[in-house]
Amino acid sequence: MDVILTEMARNHELIKQLGDSLRSFITQSGHPTGFFMANCIIEQRGRNAIVDVVRNPFKFFYLYNEAAERDRNAPVFSEKSIRFIQSLERKYAGR
Repeated sequence: MDVILTEMARNHELIKQLGDSLRSFITQSGHPTGFFMANCIIEQRGRNAIVDVVRNPFKFFYLYNEAAERDRNAPVFSEKSIRFIQSLERKYAGR
């Protein structure tokens, strides 16, 4: 997922195709991936941490990344991917 997000940040003209690739890569509407990410957050930060970001899906990614860095066994998003997610947050959430 990180590779595709990084490429989306670099190649804006390919965002549609890369988004399609990302959707096909993440099966079942992202539920297994989200479950993995949520478990990592719960193990590292507790359930209340997820409740705090429930209204902002972008913050979920930041929280996961922080938890994954603590976990050391979970994959971490690169700085480029996080910056791309931040740009999406500014565009779609106005933050």
